[in-house]
Amino acid sequence: YKAEQLGSAISGVVKSLNGKVYPGAKVKLFSLKSGIILDAFSDINGRFTFDNLVLTDSIKLTLQATTMKNGNKVEVIVDPSLKMGLTERKYKSSDSLTFQYSMKTYIENVKKQDALLERMGQLSRVQRLKEVTISGRKKAAQQYSPQGMFTVTEGQADQTFVFKNPESCPTLGLCLQGLLQGVVFQPLDVVQNYPYSRNVPMDVFLNGRKLSAQEVGDVFDNDIIAPSDIGKIDVVRTNQAVMSRLGNAPALLIVTKMGYMRKTYQPNIVNLSPKGYNKVRDFYMPKYDGPGNANTIPDLRSTIFWDANVKTFTTGKAALSYFNADGPGNYKVVVEGINADGELGREVFRYKVEAGDQPLQTEFAKIDRNLATRGLDSLSIKMPVERAYLHLDKTSYNIGDTLWFKGYVMAGPSLAATKLSGVLLVELNNDSAEVVRRVSIPIKNGVAMAQIPLPSRVFREGAYTLRAYTNLMQNYGDGHFFSQRFYLGLPRADRWLVKSTAVLDSTDKSDELKVEMSLFKLDRSPVALRDAEVYIYEGDTYLYKEKVQTGADGKIQFSKALPKRANGKNIRIELRSIHPSDKNQVVQVPLIIDRPQKIDLQFMPEGGKLVAGIRSVLGFKALAENGRGISLEGNIVDKAGQVVSSFKTLHNGMGSFEFTPLVGENYIARVTSPVGATKKYDLPKILKEGSVMTVQNFLGSAFITLKIAGTPKAFSPDSLYYLIGTT
Repeated sequence: YKAEQLGSAISGVVKSLNGKVYPGAKVKLFSLKSGIILDAFSDINGRFTFDNLVLTDSIKLTLQATTMKNGNKVEVIVDPSLKMGLTERKYKSSDSLTFQYSMKTYIENVKKQDALLERMGQLSRVQRLKEVTISGRKKAAQQYSPQGMFTVTEGQADQTFVFKNPESCPTLGLCLQGLLQGVVFQPLDVVQNYPYSRNVPMDVFLNGRKLSAQEVGDVFDNDIIAPSDIGKIDVVRTNQAVMSRLGNAPALLIVTKMGYMRKTYQPNIVNLSPKGYNKVRDFYMPKYDGPGNANTIPDLRSTIFWDANVKTFTTGKAALSYFNADGPGNYKVVVEGINADGELGREVFRYKVEAGDQPLQTEFAKIDRNLATRGLDSLSIKMPVERAYLHLDKTSYNIGDTLWFKGYVMAGPSLAATKLSGVLLVELNNDSAEVVRRVSIPIKNGVAMAQIPLPSRVFREGAYTLRAYTNLMQNYGDGHFFSQRFYLGLPRADRWLVKSTAVLDSTDKSDELKVEMSLFKLDRSPVALRDAEVYIYEGDTYLYKEKVQTGADGKIQFSKALPKRANGKNIRIELRSIHPSDKNQVVQVPLIIDRPQKIDLQFMPEGGKLVAGIRSVLGFKALAENGRGISLEGNIVDKAGQVVSSFKTLHNGMGSFEFTPLVGENYIARVTSPVGATKKYDLPKILKEGSVMTVQNFLGSAFITLKIAGTPKAFSPDSLYYLIGTT
């Protein structure tokens, strides 16, 4: 072997394309990422060498050879790197025989260290293997490259050939000999393996593109396409219909796999990935002489010290220091080195660490969680910062609209509701940076709500900027302000506005839709005596069409019987103008239909149950078909039909009433208003035994009164009961 040196060497030979050595060739070694650019020339034997190279790990190099006239008709052959052979040891060490026993302590320490890091919240340092589940998956269908205009539909080819072992093919032409039915490969001009069918040259297509004779030679002779990149080969010999589309000749269609890239061989360029030196990282050891957690966290290391740069003095001795791990144990020390004469030395000895008086620390001291944020918190106290955000009701507005918004003002990096400012300033600026309107809004618990009218006497059509800020935010500049631009448009003066009401009357035969619409302009004048067409849709399904005319007051009334398939939940009206002066206006009107017979009425006893003989408060909630609360009135009747109580909604379909149920009675609720609500609703079941809780929270009172009543068997005199209040 050649004497080992610190650097590496890359050598090789440069030959011409006919295999002869090429002296005087220019050879360049470079790596763009590492910034290496070296030049050399081949000697009389065509050889070149780059020596004394210090290469890092995972480096990638490129060798490029050219002729003396910078031509590329040469080939570079790199010498293989020498490897030292290894012989099997005749005698195995005792460590390999007792491996599972020697690793026991190490495994136990690793488990303890993982558990400790998990309790400290440092899960990123714990590398625990997850469960491995092996399951089968259906083989995905072969994906092919995009095809051109010449293709064959699946099943129309005489034969579809797919390679089974493409790696064993020297060239595509030699590999396909005898595998394609009715196809032979013979010389044609400069092509050694050209496909023939019945002594007729075949047309060859690659991914839907017809190839020239030279390209066919590159495919079958020069292996420009690797057989492993071919997805399938379609052979068309007898199907005249397909042949007429392909040029009236037998055809061979090659389809490559998805992701195929054309390979180009450049013999004068070689890419290298040599083995280089890896910079050794520093060995971790706890720092016990400085502040931190080293003194509070147990030391559970199994390898406690490593140093590759220990030098002995003239006496042959060296000094070093380290800390043992926590707990008793047997330690093994391995010393390996080399002297100036190249002589190797190795020594192994052991020592034992006994248990001390102090018990092994298995817990770590409590860490102040606020330590990491203490500096940031102190900065926010010295320099308080606020952030503002506005939530608008729309993204664009017209002159005459009202801009409604809700603002949120947060303080500090924690984004908690601000307690520093009590007023939020909101302003509208035009494109000239002039403040057109500014309002001051009180902030309560970090929230501010208001509206800004947009009348025509103040605002003009154009772009505006909405800004929001507090007095404190002005200390930090405009960059801390909330800012949003929007366009304020001018609506057409002749635009129609529509107000509609709709009722759906259900009968045994059908549902009849009754609609009343009022049309008026922006100035609130009615759209009088105008012809229009009304289209009725359920979702995107067309139902009816009718021609109508508005009255002097701009109103339209019509009714239609809906088909049985329509449920009436998603009815919309499309109103189209007919008069030329209306400029073909189209208005979409979604109908909100109130069907009293579809009201959902829910009863909720305050104590959770209705108990016979005990007066209870019964809450209720009425929901219309659209899911919103609806106002109604009704009565509670017993099984004899006698009215025992009445109820009425107070707000958003909700209300309550007091009611004393009797034993053995079944009560129902009947809705008297709105008219048409004929459905009956059952009240909750009446219990013979139980307890009822009633809460009285009077407006303006500082006290809450609770009353608990029950039947004799509901409470036990020897039992203990708890009253629990939550918020």
